[in-house]
Amino acid sequence: MTEVKLQFGLGKDGKEFSVTQKSYLKNVVEILELALNTEDFRKEVTKYSFKTKIGIRRYYFRMNKGYSRKEIFELIMAGRDIFEIEEDTIDLLISPYKKEKKYHAYTKPSIKEIYLNTTYLDYCVDHSNRIKALSRVANTLLHEYIHNLGFGHKTNKPSDYNDTTVPYAVGTIIKMIIRKKNTK
Repeated sequence: MTEVKLQFGLGKDGKEFSVTQKSYLKNVVEILELALNTEDFRKEVTKYSFKTKIGIRRYYFRMNKGYSRKEIFELIMAGRDIFEIEEDTIDLLISPYKKEKKYHAYTKPSIKEIYLNTTYLDYCVDHSNRIKALSRVANTLLHEYIHNLGFGHKTNKPSDYNDTTVPYAVGTIIKMIIRKKNTK
């Protein structure tokens, strides 16, 4: 079983997440961990495919660095990011940043930290009774973590191309699994 460990950092302005935000993020991480360890997640990642606009089925993730779908799944589950601390552990170091209507989160190849937009997080906290908001934050955290595995995408917004890259596609997979498991 893969464990997801959560640590909180300070924002660049020295601020930290509120008690409410931290509690919410702990809940998101619990749900993320459960979803990652399902057979559905394994199947969706290892059998991932997409259709192009002209209808040709593709059987790989875009911008996959030469890894197969099975290898990508194994990398995620082993927690083998470039800052690896423990095997079979996904270590999330999350720090706050505040921007109005900007990115939900970001990370950079040289840093472990995932900077999570508190404006976005507060919106999700206000809608915490909805699994839709929880699944969106889980999607965001996993998407950013996959950057720590070394995978990227072309631009910083969803597009037909980006949606099939490893960070976007796996984030979407986890979001769908969380919604499916929590609506039964």
